[in-house]
Amino acid sequence: MRKNATPKNLDAPFLKIDDAAYVTGLSRNALRTGCKDGSVPHTKVGNTYFVNIPALLKQLGVPDADSLYNNLKGGA
Repeated sequence: MRKNATPKNLDAPFLKIDDAAYVTGLSRNALRTGCKDGSVPHTKVGNTYFVNIPALLKQLGVPDADSLYNNLKGGA
């Protein structure tokens, strides 16, 4: 992702690593390593990892992760 670029599709529950890093505040390297070792919930399509944002927030112990995710995507 380019510097200062924002994710285009925050309403998707699965985001590419760069977009997931922007949303969660975790580093791209930490997310990539976690995807490779299985500690970050993800799906891999070809060579691209898609991070499951709602599941990651719950795994990190974010209180009320569902409503936080809804707020991130602009829902109520």
